[in-house]
Amino acid sequence: VRDRLASGPPSLLMLDNVLDSEQWRDKEWAALLPAGSCRRLLTTRAENLGDHRIPMIRLDRLSNPDARALLHAYRDDVPLADRDDAVKEIINWFGGLAIGLSVVGIYLGFNPRITWDAYWKSLCEKKLAAVRDTEELVKPGDYAIRVDAVIDDLFRSQSRAERRALFYASILPGEDVSDRWLIELLADDIAAYKISGNTPPGEASIPDAVVAKLIDRSIFLRLIESPNRKTVFLHQVVRERFREILQQDSYLSHDLGSHVRRFFSRLYHRSGQWTRAITESANFSEAQELLLSMGEANCDPDPFTFAAL
Repeated sequence: VRDRLASGPPSLLMLDNVLDSEQWRDKEWAALLPAGSCRRLLTTRAENLGDHRIPMIRLDRLSNPDARALLHAYRDDVPLADRDDAVKEIINWFGGLAIGLSVVGIYLGFNPRITWDAYWKSLCEKKLAAVRDTEELVKPGDYAIRVDAVIDDLFRSQSRAERRALFYASILPGEDVSDRWLIELLADDIAAYKISGNTPPGEASIPDAVVAKLIDRSIFLRLIESPNRKTVFLHQVVRERFREILQQDSYLSHDLGSHVRRFFSRLYHRSGQWTRAITESANFSEAQELLLSMGEANCDPDPFTFAAL
C-alpha cells in the first residue's frame, strides 16, 4: 500500500491524532509512511512534532456563531442570531468545545420535548455528571472519545508549571483570576522548589511566561485587561474536570489547597496594611497615590480598599 501510494497518482493520506514528536520521529513508524506523490495531512494535540518542515495550523474552539450553527443542525429551534439565552449559556459552559456540543445537539435532537432551558438547568446542577449521562444515552457511532478524554489530553500536554497554574485557576474563588495572583503563587512554587526551569529570553520571569503561554494557547481566556488589572478564566467544563483531576491526587490537593490558604492570608494582611495607610492619609490625592502604589507592588486592591476611598 505504501509503495502504491508513493508511486501512483497524486493522493492524500490523512493521519488522525498523531500522539507526539516521539511517535512522529520513530523510525519504524516513518518507514510505513508513503512519500512521492502522496501528500500527508495530520491532526495532533501536540504543540509541535519536532519537525520544522511541517506547517502547523491551530484549530481554535468554535466561535459563538459557529457553535449555534452546529446546534441548529440538530435542532432548528436554535436561533442563529446571537442572543442571551440558554443556548448561549451552554455554548459558553463548554467553551465552544465541538465534541461536547455535538453530543448535546444529538441528545436534544433525539428528545425534542426537552427544552434548552431544561438542559441548561441540568448542566448547572449536575455539571460533568450531566455531560456523562448525555454521553451514555447518546453514544453516536463515530463518538470514539469522550469530553473527559479530550480535556485529559489537554492537561497531560502541559508542563509541570503549567499544570499547577491550571489547578490554581480552577480552585481559586470567583469566575476569573488575577494574573498577579497566579504569578505570585507560581513564584512561591519556584522558591519552594516545586517547579523549576529557566526564564525564556525576553520574559520577565518563569511565572510570567507560564501565564502568557496558557493565554496564547487559549486555555486561559482574558476577561479583564486594563492598565491596573488583568484577569483570566477557564471555561466551566475545563475547570470542573481539572478540579476532578486534582481531587484524585490527595497529596497534591492538600499541597495546593494549603498554599492557596497561606497566600490569601498573606494577601489579606498586605491589603490591610494598605487600607490602613489609605484611610489614615491626609487627603484624597495622597490616597490615590497609595492605591496606585498597590498596583506597582503587584497587589490587587480588594473591595474593602475601594470602599475606604
